[in-house]
Amino acid sequence: MSKHIGSINKDQHVYIAEKDDMKGIVRLLKGVSSWLQESRLKQWEFLNEGGEDPEIKQAIEDENTFVVKEGDDLIATFTLYEIQNPWDKNIWGQSSDDAFYLHRLSVDYSRLGTGLGRDVIAWMETYTKTQGMKRIRLDCVENNEKLNSIYQNLGYDYKGTNHEHCRYEKML
Repeated sequence: MSKHIGSINKDQHVYIAEKDDMKGIVRLLKGVSSWLQESRLKQWEFLNEGGEDPEIKQAIEDENTFVVKEGDDLIATFTLYEIQNPWDKNIWGQSSDDAFYLHRLSVDYSRLGTGLGRDVIAWMETYTKTQGMKRIRLDCVENNEKLNSIYQNLGYDYKGTNHEHCRYEKML
């Protein structure tokens, strides 16, 4: 049984992902990746070829990946790293401050436009504070104007661009 760690609302619950969630997580991520490709956004291209499968598996084993479920349906996923991975060091430089690094936030395609992504981020911010962290850092491709606008509208501060990725941080 997955470890329940919180609720977004009475129907949507957050769990630490387990090995049994791997197929659903990969299916969700690859679905979003395909949609990004169809939208001509250069983001997550390598995910469709299995380029991140080993990292996804390791993040689940290390209990850094979370799933949001409504009943038995996996409707969102995200990964929070307390320690920078190689990508974070590449984008942010070496850092040891109290931050979670957000990776692979994905919402089921059928839920786009419902506010679920916003609600997941709000829950994540509250969770971050309960874990003694002071900020969330994330990045997204520079040419995804809609996603960049969403993060700015949610109060994330633009911290510059590195390797064609915009960096965002929110102090909590």
